[in-house]
Amino acid sequence: MRLQVIENTLFDHSTMDSVDKAADQYDINGPRFKPDAYLSKLLKERSLTELMDKETEMDRHIRSLDSNMQTLVYENYNKFISATDTIEKVGNPIYLSYTVTIMHMNSS
Repeated sequence: MRLQVIENTLFDHSTMDSVDKAADQYDINGPRFKPDAYLSKLLKERSLTELMDKETEMDRHIRSLDSNMQTLVYENYNKFISATDTIEKVGNPIYLSYTVTIMHMNSS
């Protein structure tokens, strides 16, 4: 309790919260990101060369994310097909009896 009182007197949280919220709108990965505000800030603060460099950087990042997404989709698709095949095999009585026989042989 005492620590809370000291902290409240030393820090004005309402000011900090408003500063955090303003900064959050420029955080491209944050939940409060505002694209129009971000673009406006970039246009005001950066030179043409810096803007072109930023575009190249963002383009590279987007391509990387796209590639990662394609890889994840491919991997999950393969896992789905494998799971489907396994379910089909388990549902097949011949495969099931073969599996039980093999398990019985291994336990002996």
